[in-house]
Amino acid sequence: MISDKEIIMNVATTLRLPEEDLKSLRVIASLENKPMSTIIME
Repeated sequence: MISDKEIIMNVATTLRLPEEDLKSLRVIASLENKPMSTIIME
């Protein structure tokens, strides 16, 4: 199963979200204790 976070990351990457949204993703990344690039690649 694909997790909600993975879906969010895939959508963010596909839509090339603005900087504000990427900052939100970085917050998620920090909460998950993973580098941003790792989360996007998932």
